Amino acid sequence: DDKVFRAPETLIEHTIARVFTDVLGIDTVGLDDSFFALGGDSLVATRVAARLGAALNTEISVRLLFEASTVAALATHIEQHAGTGRQRPPLIAGPRPELVPLAPAQQRMWFLNQYEPGSGAYNIPIAIRLRGEVNVDAMRLAMVDVLRRHESLRTRYPDHDGTLIQLIESADDVDHEMTSVPFLPSQLIAMVTEFVIEGFDVSTQVPVRARLFRAVGSEEPEYVLTVVVHHIAADGLSMAPLARDVTTAYTARIRGEAPSWTPLPVQYADYALWQRATLGSPDDPESLCAQQIRYWTETLDGAPVELRLPCDRPRPVVMSYRGATGSYSLRAGLVGALKGFARQH
Repeated sequence: DDKVFRAPETLIEHTIARVFTDVLGIDTVGLDDSFFALGGDSLVATRVAARLGAALNTEISVRLLFEASTVAALATHIEQHAGTGRQRPPLIAGPRPELVPLAPAQQRMWFLNQYEPGSGAYNIPIAIRLRGEVNVDAMRLAMVDVLRRHESLRTRYPDHDGTLIQLIESADDVDHEMTSVPFLPSQLIAMVTEFVIEGFDVSTQVPVRARLFRAVGSEEPEYVLTVVVHHIAADGLSMAPLARDVTTAYTARIRGEAPSWTPLPVQYADYALWQRATLGSPDDPESLCAQQIRYWTETLDGAPVELRLPCDRPRPVVMSYRGATGSYSLRAGLVGALKGFARQH
């Protein structure tokens, strides 16, 4: 592509370009660069829309990114509406009530968990292969450091007299035993899978557990650190920062030091309180919460209870959550055509 690079000029253009670079992990974005051509997708677009809305104090829909995907086009649309968004309270760590409620997304996860607490369907795992000898005591201390840093990893969600609350445990009270479990290479996948799919009861247990697997008979010491977090406390994007924090803490502990990271400005409990304040009460017809409920009630009115897609076998009576991965290759030209079609539509 030999088009001339045009740098952002206005404040709004610079803000959009900065958000693109931050979210997409690239160095430079020009006025004519398309969000989707740079690697963006509909999921990432939700993060961009939220960040831009907060930075520019305006309501930005994900649809707008599809309609105006370049920095220049998006800036032109936004300039007319900047500063007209709904005023929201700042997200800061403030005083907390005695009983901290769950965020709406946590309420949904709590219901699904209590309906089937033995299921691992909403477990999110990460497995890190470590070569060389591991200091097990340092790893245990590192995991405690991470628990202290992130309240959500040591939070239970009990029912308190009919109200769901967040009960944040002390890191010292959480079971943080770290033993190395031996495995043969042929056993590793089965052992990790068994550990990963074990369910949580988030009303009585903190939503995280870790295990260190140690290879037997290998030429050099080899371990696999496996950490599992329930979806009520994390999502896929959380796992990279979690792995980074474990690495930082372990590196410090093998030097005999505590990690010297900067404390987090807010915790998830602070976010839950902020979100409830922002959404307002569903009983208030003018609240953002009530408006969104009305919108989705009307939009989904008449939608089918079950999406009947064509299948090659009958739907089971009880969901099994079993899945598989199928791999095959496509020609480069066909892949390019598919990507171009997807960007256009």
